[in-house]
Amino acid sequence: SIVTRREALPRRRLRSLYLWHRYLGLSIAFVVLILAATGLALNHTAQLGLDEHHVAASWLLRWYGLKPDPIRAFRTRHHWLAEAGGTLYLDGEPATDVAGPLRGAAESSPFLAVVVGEDLLLLDPEGEVVERLRPGQGLPEPVLGIARTEAGVVVRGATHSWHPDAEWVRWQTYVGAPPAWSVPQDPPAALARRITRHDTARRLTWERVLLDLHTGRILGIHGPWIMDLAALGLLALALSGFWVWLQRRPRRRPAHRLP
Repeated sequence: SIVTRREALPRRRLRSLYLWHRYLGLSIAFVVLILAATGLALNHTAQLGLDEHHVAASWLLRWYGLKPDPIRAFRTRHHWLAEAGGTLYLDGEPATDVAGPLRGAAESSPFLAVVVGEDLLLLDPEGEVVERLRPGQGLPEPVLGIARTEAGVVVRGATHSWHPDAEWVRWQTYVGAPPAWSVPQDPPAALARRITRHDTARRLTWERVLLDLHTGRILGIHGPWIMDLAALGLLALALSGFWVWLQRRPRRRPAHRLP
């Protein structure tokens, strides 16, 4: 009958809307989980230390296209000194950040004398900076190189070679056989891999990864559009869910008045 068809039409529409609501929810569920999980983590960045913990996963570093900085290394009698990406490494372990290029290193018990830029760093065996000597502040002139001789450490300045006293306070012009200046060498493969891993990992924090996941930027230029579509899908779910609930809620029947 006509009345039956008119009654069945809203039911079919409601069922179609319900099915559409369910399939839409299933299709964006994974993206919603990512949005929720990353949002919760980012709200507690300081507590979780996300801005301090660096990514070590090689596949994730490759995904970001991070390339290692070149390694400049010098060999002393018992140690390897290397610099990559502004960090000084002692035997593959980060020692300190430096502003200039590594120019050489030599052992002078109990210190390691390292030339960085035009300065001279004195390190203890654990890599801690004991003293930093600068031109005019402990150094007679800018240092360009360093060597170990029988008389001790000799540094090469712009005009002369210099030899320090035992306290590294007073400097005298070096007079002697030409020293064998410290020259860069290729570090062992295992040492180079350790330095490379640290150099690339320290440029990517978990905060950055989670933020890129949350915004979709980790997928490139199209990633934010995917997250935008997911957000629109959430709005559609909320509206369609409310509409389904509104249509299916029990309606009150008008009360019959007694004559």
